[in-house]
Amino acid sequence: MKICPQCRQTYTDDGLNFCLNDGSVLSVQSGSEAKTVFFESARVTNEYRPEPKFQPPAVWQNQQNLQPAQYGAMAQPSINRDRSLPIISLLLGVFSMMLGCFLIGIPLGLGAIVTGGFAIRNENNEPDRFTGRGMAIGGIVTGAIGLAIGFVFLILFMAG
Repeated sequence: MKICPQCRQTYTDDGLNFCLNDGSVLSVQSGSEAKTVFFESARVTNEYRPEPKFQPPAVWQNQQNLQPAQYGAMAQPSINRDRSLPIISLLLGVFSMMLGCFLIGIPLGLGAIVTGGFAIRNENNEPDRFTGRGMAIGGIVTGAIGLAIGFVFLILFMAG
């Protein structure tokens, strides 16, 4: 039994925690102690299931070939895809930018743009065999910059 400390209303419902009249927190009335509730044992839901028997883990015989796990690595089959054209394109583009003032930047820049275009075309047609789209785009961009530098110096050379 519970009682409200404000209005002294008593409640026989032990599930109530607040007074219905004024909303105060109910307290347990002295003399009526909370009863301990005992539950029955858990019911069996699958009585036909046999008890599991302990079995030692299986031992793998060929343990010397194990390699440590590589965390963060891509879970792809290791296929060696061709990256030669994108690398050539990027190198030609960088050299065309560096050597643009000697007028050799023009053919190097053209070579970078052409090989970068071939590399992107190869990757679009056969993506499982070719890769390196980012390097090819970088080669095209640096080749165009080197080509522009070469033409600027060509114009300055012709004017001077």
